[in-house]
Amino acid sequence: MTLWFPIRLMQTIRQSLPHVDPYTELGRKRSRPEMELEYQRLLERDQSPFAFLYKDFRRAWGEYKSVYLWAKLSALLIVAILSPDNCVFRNVKRDTVDIVRQSVLTVSMLVWFLIQCFLFPFLDPVSNASEWTSRLNYLLTSSLGLLVALNAPGGHIFNGVLLYIVYAITYGLDFYFAIIGTSFMRRIVKKLFKRVDFSIDIFSPKLDLTANSPHIRRRIWQESIGTLVLTEEISKIPAGHKIKYSEPENFEWPPYLLDFHGTPGERHVENLKILREEGLKKYARAMSMTSGPDAKLYSFLEGRIQRHFVGPDCYWKPLDKDPNHGCPADFFGNAWWIPFPPTLVIRYDRGGHAVLDSIHEFEHYVFQNESPHIHRLRHIRLALRCLDHQIVVWPYTHIQPIGSRTWFTGRRYSMQSAIHFRSCLFTIKHRGIQFWRDLPLGSGFDIELVYNKEVCLDSDGIGLDDHLDVTQTLARFLQLNQHIIQSRLPRIEEMLQEYRRECRKVAKAKNKVLSYGFLTRVYNWPLKPDEVVSTVDTHEQDLRVRDIFASNTDAVEAASQRINFASRSEVTVWWFLFWDDFWRRNHDTEPSLSKFEADFNPHYASSIAYRPLPRPALETFLVQRGLLNPKSRWRQTIHHGLLNKVYFRLNQIAFHNTDRGILIHLGDGEEEMDLNDLDLTTHVRSSSMGTGGGTDLDDAEIRIRPAFKWEDVFDDAIHHGGRPKWQYLHWRRWRGMLAVWFGITPLNRRRLRTSGIALDVALDGMGRYVVLERTRK
Repeated sequence: MTLWFPIRLMQTIRQSLPHVDPYTELGRKRSRPEMELEYQRLLERDQSPFAFLYKDFRRAWGEYKSVYLWAKLSALLIVAILSPDNCVFRNVKRDTVDIVRQSVLTVSMLVWFLIQCFLFPFLDPVSNASEWTSRLNYLLTSSLGLLVALNAPGGHIFNGVLLYIVYAITYGLDFYFAIIGTSFMRRIVKKLFKRVDFSIDIFSPKLDLTANSPHIRRRIWQESIGTLVLTEEISKIPAGHKIKYSEPENFEWPPYLLDFHGTPGERHVENLKILREEGLKKYARAMSMTSGPDAKLYSFLEGRIQRHFVGPDCYWKPLDKDPNHGCPADFFGNAWWIPFPPTLVIRYDRGGHAVLDSIHEFEHYVFQNESPHIHRLRHIRLALRCLDHQIVVWPYTHIQPIGSRTWFTGRRYSMQSAIHFRSCLFTIKHRGIQFWRDLPLGSGFDIELVYNKEVCLDSDGIGLDDHLDVTQTLARFLQLNQHIIQSRLPRIEEMLQEYRRECRKVAKAKNKVLSYGFLTRVYNWPLKPDEVVSTVDTHEQDLRVRDIFASNTDAVEAASQRINFASRSEVTVWWFLFWDDFWRRNHDTEPSLSKFEADFNPHYASSIAYRPLPRPALETFLVQRGLLNPKSRWRQTIHHGLLNKVYFRLNQIAFHNTDRGILIHLGDGEEEMDLNDLDLTTHVRSSSMGTGGGTDLDDAEIRIRPAFKWEDVFDDAIHHGGRPKWQYLHWRRWRGMLAVWFGITPLNRRRLRTSGIALDVALDGMGRYVVLERTRK
């Protein structure tokens, strides 16, 4: 019971862990850090009753709670078994047993301490630091116990003052970590240090600043369209309705919305879910399949599959298989159809599955299932399915030898006991669990004939082989039970047809309520209000969807004007992204932003996000709203260093490849370059966070994440003659890690530093920075 519990707990946790979509709402693949951030957001919304078992751990270490039980069990076993008071070691010297026990316990604690040092299983570095401190406590305590057992000089100090010092330091740190790790304290720390958070690498020269920038589309157009569909009374998801999907553990096939209530809001969320799992390319390919040149052929194949070849007893032999390889029984299973992206999944009766997602495969699937040979085999399986859980007639004589024998001299005497059976219980064992009105549809076709508890036969007992041939024995079995088959066959066939009709009905209802093309035609690309209404009237059948956009043309017009105004040039795009992200990620910790919401929130036309300002005007604007105090000695949320970076970035955008652009130098080098050149020559590692996925922009929660590549590159000090030797010791890296562990900052700065960046500017007579003339030839 004790040993099985951690194993069973691990299995339960693994089944309950949230699944992270590999793509963002922009259809772009997530990087590993972005997967971790999305996993954290899913944990906050996780309603599983087992969430408390894994909510504190990283995605790869969700089962850590069960592993930790093994650590506790190992300590208990060491203390309980290696004891001078048990019967095993009672004849061994007590001191020897104590030394061995403490030695083994110290080694065990050292192993678990090293595991914590290198694996970092917790999501929060503060929790990792707390766990590290606890493991250090165990290691030091067991080491002191070993010194006491060895009668080392000063044993009373080890078992007294030194032990209390260890307790005071480790328990004090644990208390500190417990307090600093709370959301409340994180916000206080952010306010104290006046830290500014961003969801994208806003100062990166690789940031897409074109008029079709996905960040602009996501923050203005897609947000507006999604808000209309999800908040209008006629289209929003019913209150209390929980969205559930049928989806594989490893994303082998697309998700499918379950328990559909018929609202456009549900369908819009399902479209986004498909995009987040499959990606934009596969979504577009599916749209081409269903509405492109092959649309008629696809429609025909879809109808044939949905009407006849969905459910149990479907057949698919992969095209790459040798025609002479395998038996027919190996390729039968339960098939189901996913309308979008068009996918047919078959789970084989003998384990494994196959996923079909191309017209070529659909054609061969229909061809294989319509062949006369497979059609005949399906009828045999259907006849046997009619006998499932029925008492069938099948005489059988069970002969059991009675007596004894030896291995060397043979049988001494023998007798036989014969039991004659006339009928038995016929059952089909299923691997999968799926029912339609009490009719089992799950994969699996393992036949068992039960005569009593001791006497059972498998499919060989009725002459059923892997080729599904009608042998003489099988023909006799079917003939003896023909009356059962004839009485149940019509009902089972009708239930299978009802199941297929219902699946087809739900698929049509989903597409009718909101088409899959809505995402690519309306949601993904900005349109003019009249174009939106025209597109919706042309492609959407549901009157509720048409009414949403017909009655909200002002909202669509506002979104169109916002995106047109913000995307006038690369400068306006960057300016909007900066202030939009600044508002979304910091308004909850900076009171001045909430106080002057109309001046900062991009949802207001008066927001600064739509009005690029020269620096003097911006400084005046910020001073009037309490965000900048030139005479303050304390750190501010917006300071001159941040403004320097803002206007340097604007200079790089506006005057790129011109004489007015500010050039930079790496360290004390004389070579002039711009940011793109620096991106190629610097030792800074590439940012795995890229320029952001665009789906966490409204997430105001303070989360631990790797620092963006360009987030602090300008903070590197200037060094002469290349990087200093101390940088090779990674002191800055360790200092940054300590700041994260102690909850001072959520930015994990694990990168090699540069030699510092120098700008080609100088102070003029009025105290302003001016651009030096270029010397590059």
